[in-house]
Amino acid sequence: MNPHALRHRLLRPACLPFHHTPDLSLMLIEISMMWRRSRPPLCPYNKTSSFKNTQKNQAYLLMWGLKMKIVGIAIKQLRGLAQMLKSRFKSILAGTILGSIAGILMLTCYSLGFLDHRSNLGTPHLPVTSFVQLMVTGDYIVKASDCDDQMMCEQELTPMNISSASGVKVSKGRILTAGHFCERFREVSSAVGLIDSDGDLLEDAQFVAIDHTGMTHNLEILLVMPNIDLCVARSRTVSGVEAKLSRRPPFKTERVWNIAAPQGIYFPNAPILLEGFYNGKTSRLGAHYTLRTAPGSSGSPIYRSDGALVGIVHSVHPSFGMSTYAVELEDLKKALQATE
Repeated sequence: MNPHALRHRLLRPACLPFHHTPDLSLMLIEISMMWRRSRPPLCPYNKTSSFKNTQKNQAYLLMWGLKMKIVGIAIKQLRGLAQMLKSRFKSILAGTILGSIAGILMLTCYSLGFLDHRSNLGTPHLPVTSFVQLMVTGDYIVKASDCDDQMMCEQELTPMNISSASGVKVSKGRILTAGHFCERFREVSSAVGLIDSDGDLLEDAQFVAIDHTGMTHNLEILLVMPNIDLCVARSRTVSGVEAKLSRRPPFKTERVWNIAAPQGIYFPNAPILLEGFYNGKTSRLGAHYTLRTAPGSSGSPIYRSDGALVGIVHSVHPSFGMSTYAVELEDLKKALQATE
């Protein structure tokens, strides 16, 4: 059969004679019986065809059109679903790939120190007013040089500075400093009422902090950790900003800054600022820095360029004043958690 003739027959509504009226009930019966048939309804165009054949042909046409309509709708929906899944898969895949690349680049930059080096190029923003100088003072009763014939000498009360160190104010009025300095205060306190080799009597001992305004405040010791040489003290009245702990430790070769009172040199609101580098961790002495320190720098804070606290100085090599050792950041966090 000619395809054009077949198409002509399928498209023309001539399988049903115009003078016949289809019965809807018969058409529904025919549709239910022929639903599983997949071939199109082919019927000759014949005006003399019987009424029964006409109903059957009309049912074929309706059934086939309904099938094609359902199939068309299903194909359209499936095609839209496929396009949506395809676009979403592309966006998810692209986002995953871009996120993975960005994560790899970030980790690489952090491991190599590129991102931190950029932040170290400018002027550091240090919480200078968080620094305090710590002092162990004592009141001594000393013998005066004027003595009478019975060798009775006058006595006078003389305050003296026994030792000094550095410290930094953190949250809740706590002061971080070196552990051996707090131990020194305990030793002096245990000697109250004793006479030293010069014949002077220690009347009283105090542990005080001098803030950036020059005011003196009494301190109480909360915690001493001799294994890492760290001490946590407290004073509710010390003024100044609170230093914040860094979220992560410094990287090797990172430039750091130190605020200290070496050799007891301290001017309120104008402490000594020093610059150095982080070298890495040691097996027993904690973090190692290339940083100029001296007696009196014990307990001084070490900052990053953004002002975050990363360490507390506890000692320096006796043969080289630039080889400095400090408490590590993780130990600082543990000490603060223990004194909450």
